[in-house]
Parts: sequence; structure tokens; C-alpha cells
Amino acid sequence: MKYSDMSYYHLDMDEEQKRRSAWKNLYFVTGIAVLHTAAGLLNQPSSRTFYVVYPYLTVFLPLIYAFLGVGTYFRSGVRMSSRQYREGLQRIRRSLLGILALKGIGILLELVYLCRNYSRVPIGREIAYLLLHLPVIAVILWYGRYYDRTFTKIQAEV
Repeated sequence: MKYSDMSYYHLDMDEEQKRRSAWKNLYFVTGIAVLHTAAGLLNQPSSRTFYVVYPYLTVFLPLIYAFLGVGTYFRSGVRMSSRQYREGLQRIRRSLLGILALKGIGILLELVYLCRNYSRVPIGREIAYLLLHLPVIAVILWYGRYYDRTFTKIQAEV
């Protein structure tokens, strides 16, 4: 058995605060999923271009992974095993960082598409799609602030 498998993490909150923080994690991840899906519903011309749609579709993988982390965090108590911590809080955080990176790549590729096809596409929907990336990034950054305020006092026990 590894050393990290025998350790526990104790949250600096009671069960009620932990339950509320679990719901907040669910709200953040659901909000990101809704905003991301809304951007895809625009059906702009760039959505038929592989290098623009691929990062959009790839975001769903870390998003599903984040929902799995939320489920694990819901089931855990204020004293979490190392595995629950990794598969709960760390999974959510890492998944959202992955989404942030993919959103940055998506913005860059959308800008490349706009530069290459500026005169041939209706620019309004393309700009709307591009701007819908920003609320997702804002929610992820907001979650980062929430994570730092809420979970920085986690104590490791051996």
C-alpha cells in the first residue's frame, strides 16, 4: 500500500458547510456545461471546420470528468481518504483547468478561422461564438477563487 493511500484529508468545515460546498461545486460545473453547450448551439459556419469544432467537442471529456469529481465529493465526508480527495476535489480542479486550456485553444483557432474567412462568413454569429467562450473562462476563474477560499485549509493526516 502506498503512503498516500493511507493518508486522510480533513476539511476545515462541518458537515452542513461541506454539503453546501458540494452543491456549489455542482452549480459551478453545471454552469460551465450550460454555457459551453449554449456556445455550440449557435451553428455558426466555423462549426463545420474541423480545427474549430474539435476543441469544442474535446471540452466535454474534462467536463464529464468534473461531474464525476462532483459525485465523489458529494459522497465523501469532511474526513476524506487520499483517494476520495484525488477523485473528488482534485479531479474537479484539474478538469476545470483542462477546460480553461481548451477554451484558450478554441479562442485562438476561432480567431485563425475569422482571419482566414473574414469576407466569406457572417461575422455576427462567429463573434457571438467567440464571446461565449469568455463567460466559461470567467466562471472557471471564479471557481478558482472559490476553491482557494474554501479548500486551502485542508489538513493532511497520516
